[in-house]
Order: sequence, then C-alpha cells, then structure tokens
Amino acid sequence: MDFVSTTKSKSYRRVVQQVCDAIMVGELHIGDALPPERELATRLEISRTSVREGIRVLADAGIVTRRRGGGGGTKVIADVIPVDLLDKAIELSHKRITDLIQVRGELEMLAAEIAAARADAEDLRTIDQIIAQASDLANDHPDYRRLYNTVDVRFHLALSKASRNDVLYATNQSFARQILVATDMIPMAADEIKQFVSEELSSMIAVVRAVKNRDPAGARRAMAMHLAFLLQHVDRFFAKGDGLANTRQAGNPHG
Repeated sequence: MDFVSTTKSKSYRRVVQQVCDAIMVGELHIGDALPPERELATRLEISRTSVREGIRVLADAGIVTRRRGGGGGTKVIADVIPVDLLDKAIELSHKRITDLIQVRGELEMLAAEIAAARADAEDLRTIDQIIAQASDLANDHPDYRRLYNTVDVRFHLALSKASRNDVLYATNQSFARQILVATDMIPMAADEIKQFVSEELSSMIAVVRAVKNRDPAGARRAMAMHLAFLLQHVDRFFAKGDGLANTRQAGNPHG
C-alpha cells in the first residue's frame, strides 16, 4: 500500500481513511504491519501526533492493535471496516443510489470485458481466491452481509486491476467506498440476505468463467447480471417506502 499525502481532510483522518481503503480493497490484510509512525508522518506530510491520533481511532474501532517496544508496532487485526470510519457522506435516495450503481455498472462491465482479454495467471489466481472466500461466507455465514459486501468490493477491484487500465482501476477505487456505504445503509432481513448472497455469488462465478474463457462479451453480460441483483434489491427497498428513517440500525454487520 502506497500511503500518500492528500488534502481536504483533518490530518489524522488521512491515516484512518488510507488504512481503511487499503484494507477494504485487499492491499492490507490481517497480520500486516503498518509503516512506523515516523515513516507514515513523512509520507502523509502530517505530524507524528496526527499519525498517533489516527492509529488511536483505528485501534478504538478494533481495526489495528499497537505494541510498544522491540518487536512491537501497529498491525491489522480486522478486515471489516465500520461504516462510520469510511468518511464519505451518502445521500440515501433512490435516485442517488440508482445513479451511483448505473455509472459504476458501466465501468464494471468495461473492466470485466477488458479483463477477459488481458488478465494473466496471477490475476486469475487472485480472483479465484476472492471467489473462494465469497463461497465460504455464503456457506458458513450466509447472514454476515457486511463481510460479504467487503469481499464483493475486492472482487470488483480485482477485475478492474486485471484490466491493466490504471485509470479504470483508480476510478473504480473511488466508487468502492461509496458503494459499500450505500449498500450498508440499506437493511435486509435474514432471508433477503441469503437470497441476495446466493444470486450475487452465482453471477460472480459466471463473470469469472467468461474471463477465463477469454470471452469479453460474455464477461460484460455476466457483470451486467451481477449488478442487476443489487439494483433490484435497491428498487425493492424503496418500493416499500422504508426511506431513511428505517436505516438507523444500518451498520449492524448481520443486517
């Protein structure tokens, strides 16, 4: 993970945001160590005090753990990011989320199409690992939607990376956090979660099959179907008239 300086955020939030982003997209994993405080401060162009505050926020949220002294440092201990750490306000309206999914969908379909032509063996191994993780979740923890959503984001970004188009990959990264926040804000009943995860996993596998078969058109169609399941759920939610008032409990990882 390349930690870099950003603007328009409180200094300590730079640490929180970039660590969360790196975990969310699979660049940091449980057990990985963060760079030393001095190095982080230099890379992000902030004070060591701000770095310590950012790490404290992450530690309080159960994302990292800190140890002093020899052999110490800061290590990642969780790969599910609480929504309130994602620092991205999302207006929960039908039009807003539909527009977001529509634009993201065009980019994701393009990524799948190009990946079918360009993905190499290492890309495919990474994608297979993500599919295996999603399958395990669907079988063992079908109600753990929060973690499944995180794995789904990694799947999309892995495909974007396999497209070998840096602009496309960076653009899809910018959408990832917004999509994760938006989907987390929409509650699902247990039976809805199981159906949603099953549909999503099945369409994920269809995308990967098309990519492996070097079928760009097939990969694009399969990705369109994959995204359609999310859009259908959003439509059902707003058709119920639930609105923002009934999303106050969102953030519960099981709902």
